[in-house]
Amino acid sequence: MRLAWEKGALLRAQGVRLLIPQPGSLPRGDVAVLPEKGSPEHRFYEPMLRRLGIPAVAHRDPLAGLALALSYPRRSLGRLTIGVDPGRKCGLVVIGGPYVVVARKVDCEGIGPAVRSLADRIPNSGVEVLVGDGEGMLRAVESLESEDIVYAIVPENGSTSNPSRGPLESVLRDKDLLASLTIALRGARRLA
Repeated sequence: MRLAWEKGALLRAQGVRLLIPQPGSLPRGDVAVLPEKGSPEHRFYEPMLRRLGIPAVAHRDPLAGLALALSYPRRSLGRLTIGVDPGRKCGLVVIGGPYVVVARKVDCEGIGPAVRSLADRIPNSGVEVLVGDGEGMLRAVESLESEDIVYAIVPENGSTSNPSRGPLESVLRDKDLLASLTIALRGARRLA
């Protein structure tokens, strides 16, 4: 439930509707995310969803469950592109398939463990980490290297002053998050 509130605006801006069933109402939607099998909630909702013909995914980690629902019927979001905008704090954006699934700020010294955790939690077929070449890059790179994470340095000129514009601009109001998105998109184009 907490994940739905945290990710709601980000996903709505990308055309994803999150519906949380209310007591007494029937669930509806394209695919349901359930807690792990064996939980009381799973035992309650799974038979009802099956009768209604709504496919369901289940995982003990809510972020993994959300990723499985976004990629349904596939079992992963494919290749993840992670954009890092280093500075006093690092902006971090994770793109999986057509979706930005994570956007947050992290201490640059902790970017390596944060990237490792997200790459381990979100079902994927590979991870590409792109780090902007600006202020704070060395701290971010040291943290990534401490986790044995392979990364590429990409030019970030203009990523803060002229970031990618689009439907996410209203949600990612923070300039560092917009810069991280720009770095991820530029790098993905450059490496394609």
